[in-house]
Amino acid sequence: MINQPKERKPYHDRKISVHGKTFYPLKDVLVLDIETKKKDINGKIEAENSETVIWGAYSYNTGKVYFGKRGQSPNKLIQQHKTIITHNGKGFDIPILEADYGINSKNGYINGITHIDLLETLRKSPSRSEKESYKKKGKRPPTGKGREAIIGEARIIGMQDNRFKDLKLGTIASHGYELFKDHEVYSKYFNEYKEEDFPYEKLSDAKWVEDNMDYIKRYLVQDLVVTKNIFEFLEKYFEPLAPFLPMKDIETLQYVHAPTGSYAYKVICHELGLEEEYGESQGTFPGAWVFLPTRESYGPKDGAGRCKDFRSQHPSHQHGMNLYTPIEKCKHKVKGVCPTAHSGDGEIFKLNGTYCGCEQGPIEQLISKWLQLKMDYKSSGDPREYTIKILINATYGISSSAIFKSIYYEHTGPDTTLMSKQSIQYVYKELDKAGYIMTYGDTDSVYLMDPHNDDDKLNKVIAGIVDKIKKTMPFTDDRYDLTTDAKFTHIYFFREGEQITKVPKVSIRRTTQEEKDMTDEQWEIEKPKKKKRRIQEIKDKGNKFKKKNYIYILEPTKDGKTKVKLNGLPILKRNAPKLAKKIYSEYLEKDIIRTQNIKFDKPYLGQLINHEVLKNKEILVSTIKVNPADSYASESQLQAQISREYFDGKGGLFKGIKHTKEGLGVGKGKHYCSINEAKDLTIDQYDYETVWKTLNPFIKKDIQKTLF
Repeated sequence: MINQPKERKPYHDRKISVHGKTFYPLKDVLVLDIETKKKDINGKIEAENSETVIWGAYSYNTGKVYFGKRGQSPNKLIQQHKTIITHNGKGFDIPILEADYGINSKNGYINGITHIDLLETLRKSPSRSEKESYKKKGKRPPTGKGREAIIGEARIIGMQDNRFKDLKLGTIASHGYELFKDHEVYSKYFNEYKEEDFPYEKLSDAKWVEDNMDYIKRYLVQDLVVTKNIFEFLEKYFEPLAPFLPMKDIETLQYVHAPTGSYAYKVICHELGLEEEYGESQGTFPGAWVFLPTRESYGPKDGAGRCKDFRSQHPSHQHGMNLYTPIEKCKHKVKGVCPTAHSGDGEIFKLNGTYCGCEQGPIEQLISKWLQLKMDYKSSGDPREYTIKILINATYGISSSAIFKSIYYEHTGPDTTLMSKQSIQYVYKELDKAGYIMTYGDTDSVYLMDPHNDDDKLNKVIAGIVDKIKKTMPFTDDRYDLTTDAKFTHIYFFREGEQITKVPKVSIRRTTQEEKDMTDEQWEIEKPKKKKRRIQEIKDKGNKFKKKNYIYILEPTKDGKTKVKLNGLPILKRNAPKLAKKIYSEYLEKDIIRTQNIKFDKPYLGQLINHEVLKNKEILVSTIKVNPADSYASESQLQAQISREYFDGKGGLFKGIKHTKEGLGVGKGKHYCSINEAKDLTIDQYDYETVWKTLNPFIKKDIQKTLF
C-alpha cells in the first residue's frame, strides 16, 4: 500500500492576486505518468513500440495518487481537471495513452484540456541544422520552449553553466534537490530516487508485474513527485510573468509554459488591444558584426583593459528609430506622404525599411516603458527586473517573424540587427581614430586597451560618440549609453588552428565525386592545385582567431581579490570532463592570476592529471545509459557490447571508465570497463583524450613545430 501524503487541505491552496482577482494556479491540475513495456521485445524503447503497464496520477484537488492497470482508462480522471502535467508526455506517454485508451491529443491539449509537458517547456527548440538532421533520419524534431535558459538567472545549485546536465527526471532529482527541498508531499520517496535501480525489462513479464505491483507503484510515485515538484517550482518561479497577461491566458498557465516569443506577443496584444493573430512563415536575422584580434594577448604595456557595452542595444534602437512604425502607419501624412520619413541618417545608419519620425508608435512606446521599468527594478533590487528582461529580449526575438502577424513588418527585425551592427562598427572606428588599441568587437561590445590609463578621458570620448549616434534617432533618450562592462589587466585570444612556420606535409586524396570521376591525367593536373589550397587553408587557420573565445583577468577589487573570466572555451561546456574542470578550478585559475599567463607546459598539466586521478580514480567515471543489446542495429556498437557484458543483454545505467588496455572490458576503438575492473589499471592506462582536448587552450605550444 502506498502511503498518502499528510493531510493538507485544500491541496491547491497556493494563490496569487492578479487583475484584482484571486487565482489558484494548482486547482484542477493533474500530474500524470506511466510505466510501459515493449510490444516487440527486440524493438527499440519508443512510443510506437510500447504499451501501458500502469499509469499513475496525482490530483491537486484531492491530494491523492491514483493508479490504473492496463485496461483501466484514465479518461474520466483527466476530464475532472483543467490542466495535465507530464514530463516528456508529448514524446512518449500521451502517444501511448492515445493508442491504448483513445485519448485525443492535439495542439497542446488532451481531450481539450491544457497539457503542459515540462520537458518541452524546459528544453530549447532545436536549431535549423538540428531540425534538418532529424528530417534526414526520418524523425520528427522535438519541440522546445527554452525556459531552462531563463531559470539559469536563479543560479540554482545543481545546474552547470546555468543549466542542468540534462533534462531527465533522474538528473533533475539528483542534481536539482535545491528546487524541491521545501516540498512536503512524498519527500521520503523523492529522497530515495534511484533511476538506475529499476528493472524496466521485467515490465514485459506479466507474472513479475503482478508479484511486484507495490514496488512498481512506489517507483511510479517517485516520478510523479519529481514531475510535481518541477511544476510547482516553475509555476512559482514564473509567477511574476502572470500579471502582464490577460486572465484567459493566466487561467491556462501560459506564464509557466508558453514559448517566450509567444508570451511576449500575448502581452503586447493585451497591452495595446491588438488582435492576437498568427501567420505562418518564420523570419531570419542578419549576422552580428565581429572584429577579430590581430594578436594572441594584450596586457598592461598596452594600457588599461576595458570592455564597453551598449545598454539594451536592440530595444533602444527599436524604440529610438521607430522600427515598428513604417511610413504606411504614419498618422500625420501631408498629401499622402510622411513628412519625416527616414531610412537612417545615411552616414552611421543605412537601413532597408523606411520609417515614420512624426510620432513614436505604440509598440515603441511600450518598449520604452519596459526599459524604464527594468532600470527602476534593477536599481531597487526588484526580481521583476528579469520579467521585463524576458519581455524585452523576446520582443526583439519575434520581430522578424511573420508568425506574429499583428506586430510584423518585414524590415523591423533585420534593421534592428543592422543598426546594432552599424553602431558598434562606428564606435570601433571612432575609438581607433582616437588612439585606443582595439582588441576585439562582438555584437554590442568592444574590448580595448587604453594607453592613457585615463577613464575620464575615455568616457568623454565615448560620450561624444554616443551623442552623435543619438542625434540620428528621432526618439532616443538619455538611457541610450555605452557603459563599462568589465575592467581587466590582460586579455587572451585563441587561434582557429596551430600557428606554423614550416610548410606542412599534407596527404591529398580524391574525396569529391567530381575528383573520383577524373581521369588519371586530369587528377595529376588537379592534385598539386588541391595540395596548394589545402596548405593555404592550414596556414590561414593558424593565423585566424576564433570568435567568442577569450580569457581576461579582471582588475583586483578593493579587497585585493582577482578573478579570471572565460568565454566560449571547451571547459565551460556542460559535458566537459569533471577532471578537466577540477584541474582548472583548483590549479590553473590560481596559476593564471599569479603568473598572468594562460599557457602551461604539458608535463605540468600531466602531473596535475596524475595527482588528481591517484587521489580519486572515480573522477574519470562516465555514465552511459544502454538499452537491451538486441535493440541496436549493430552488435559491435559500444552500447550493445556494454548491455551484453554487464547487463546480460538487458538495459541499464553503466558507470565505467575509459581506458587504453586491450582485452579489458568492452570496445574496440574506445575501451570501457567497470569501476571494479579499473582497480587493476595503472595510471598511464586510463584514457585522457577528452581531458586533453578540453585543456588544449591552456597548453603551451612551439610554433616552430607542425602536427603534419
